[in-house]
Amino acid sequence: MDENIGRVPQAERIRAYFASLEISLSEAWLSALSTHLSDSVEGEGGSLEVTCLHHFLASDLVASLSPQSLALSHSSGSSGSSGSGVMVQVVACEEIGHSLTTQLMHLEDYEERQKPVHRRLIRVPGTTTTTTDDHDGQGDAAVSSGGGPSEESVMVHKKMCRVVVEDHRGTRMYGIESGPVAGLQVGMTLGAKLLLNAVPVVHGVLVLSPGKVVWLGGRVEALNQGRLDSRADTVARLKLELGARLASFPVMTQRDRQRAVQEQRQADGEGEEEEEGQQDESGQGQDRPARGRGSRGRSGSARGGRGRASRARGR
Repeated sequence: MDENIGRVPQAERIRAYFASLEISLSEAWLSALSTHLSDSVEGEGGSLEVTCLHHFLASDLVASLSPQSLALSHSSGSSGSSGSGVMVQVVACEEIGHSLTTQLMHLEDYEERQKPVHRRLIRVPGTTTTTTDDHDGQGDAAVSSGGGPSEESVMVHKKMCRVVVEDHRGTRMYGIESGPVAGLQVGMTLGAKLLLNAVPVVHGVLVLSPGKVVWLGGRVEALNQGRLDSRADTVARLKLELGARLASFPVMTQRDRQRAVQEQRQADGEGEEEEEGQQDESGQGQDRPARGRGSRGRSGSARGGRGRASRARGR
């Protein structure tokens, strides 16, 4: 009994801290967190708030947020706004601004730069897409600050990301960047938390922009289980998708190629014959009026000559 009374102030302190962040916690999750902190040394001292926030970002929103929290309310195909203060977690992320082959090329370049200098492949300039080195702070390295992806995540020359986000009710929606949002990156740890502030919804898709999305970070272990390290997982997924797409294209045999070449040659030959025929017809049409005018001119001069001769005889 005395033990339970001692935990009440700590639970209230945790609830008040998250209330200041406009986050409503589930009572069951809050009780479990308070018990965990009371049985450990993590909650001692002035780091209680930081420890609680760390545990929250590592939790599943389905379990940690209360049912009264704001949720994604737009159904598929609808438009409007997500509302302010809606918290979601990222369950999938992919790059859609580059082709699969370009992404694989960047990943291979990234892997080469991680090797010792004497083991790197020497690439001829202009044969592959080049990227900047790690020491300049840019290029294909991971986002270094701001709570972004860890150093293991891969920067595949980010252009535009498409994500799948989930709220505390389990509702999932697609989201597409209209501008680069810090933290969203291929190879990022899944379960990272985002705070949506009046994000536009167009035909059931969230339009994410830096001014409307706040990156909070975090991860959910259940979503990352079974994954390889972010780079190897991304390479394996891209190769599978590229192989599936290539397999869907029809295979043209040598006989099909020869038949296609013959048909193209026949079509070109027929086109040339039609052009020659049109040119001959146009040339004949131009000659006929000329001959007609010449004959009329000669006949008129002949009649004029006979008239002058008759008048001379009359005189």
